Amino acid sequence: MLGVGSWFGSFGLHGVLFSTLLVVELQETELRVGAAQSAIMLPAVVLMLLGGMVADRADRRRLSVRLHIASAALAVLLGVALLSGWLSYPLLIVYAVSMGVLQAFVNPVRDALLSDVAGEDLRHPVALMNFSQWGSQAAGALAGSAARWFGAGPFFFLQAVVLAIGAFGYSRMTPTPSLPRPAILPRQLFDGIREVLRTPDLLATWILVCGVGILFIGPFMVVFPLMVRDVYLRGAVEIALITAAFPLGTVTGSIVVMRRGGIRNLMPSQLLALGSGALTLIVISLDLPFWGVLVGVYVWGLSGSVFMIAGRTLFQQRASAANRGRVLAAYTMGFMGAAGLFGAPFAAALTRELGPQGALVVLGSSMLALVAGVALRERMRA
Repeated sequence: MLGVGSWFGSFGLHGVLFSTLLVVELQETELRVGAAQSAIMLPAVVLMLLGGMVADRADRRRLSVRLHIASAALAVLLGVALLSGWLSYPLLIVYAVSMGVLQAFVNPVRDALLSDVAGEDLRHPVALMNFSQWGSQAAGALAGSAARWFGAGPFFFLQAVVLAIGAFGYSRMTPTPSLPRPAILPRQLFDGIREVLRTPDLLATWILVCGVGILFIGPFMVVFPLMVRDVYLRGAVEIALITAAFPLGTVTGSIVVMRRGGIRNLMPSQLLALGSGALTLIVISLDLPFWGVLVGVYVWGLSGSVFMIAGRTLFQQRASAANRGRVLAAYTMGFMGAAGLFGAPFAAALTRELGPQGALVVLGSSMLALVAGVALRERMRA
């Protein structure tokens, strides 16, 4: 779990620092904030399936070490650039795209490693990974709040240290031998997608995951930082608090799930979690005091934990051993690809036209409609 924690701890730092640089330091517009946030997710669309193929064939432990070292080096380069006074919008785009390329390989390799070490019953291990993931992300976000006093540059060096710790953690694992397989054929990249499309439970979950990418990740990465700046007239500390509130809720939910021994009714749990999360998003739009927004985002994280644990467990259980990396890559691509292609730009456009609070109402209502549609489909299939 050290490797998982280090990656998401660094991602928590990234979320606060990157948003602060865009929204507070550069004072970028809604659409440019949306474009920059998309830049870290768009490589998932192009490369995530290739990352899944690599995860199915490579020594996953060794590859994880190398990817963490490369990510640490990238963070150091950005820190040097910021301390040298080179902050600019194009620089942040280059950094985001580069980190997105690495992330397209990190995610499927990490998810496939879970099955290597967890055994057959994945309900508790998935909840434990969710706890580690979001707990470390909350810690990273809270640490990033200190950028208000020290500037963002030094904290990218801290991000590099956190990633290096993850590389050390993975290096201590037992190697996972690479499999002797034929040369990669282009059509094999899509074996995971094909398996998802022909497996009803996986397909229903994947539709919901894509919906989350479009309707939920956009608010988290675009609408909330702009709301902090334009509605509450706050800065880096408040962006950090909102960024941390969601993972803190997710950590709480993961603890509850672990104590209950996992989630058994996977599809109903996902639908209920997304429905309650959508209603919470609408409540957050109602001119709450800032502390009320934090409470709302925390509650949103509680429902998010149930959805993520149930969805990941279902994908881990249903995926075939031969295609596991590619099936899990399809799951992550649903989140990041949908968010990068549609979610962040859509949230930015809505915010420009309706303001942050109006955008939250539209996004939450759209999720309720999607949940109702999938629930009706599942009832007809049963």
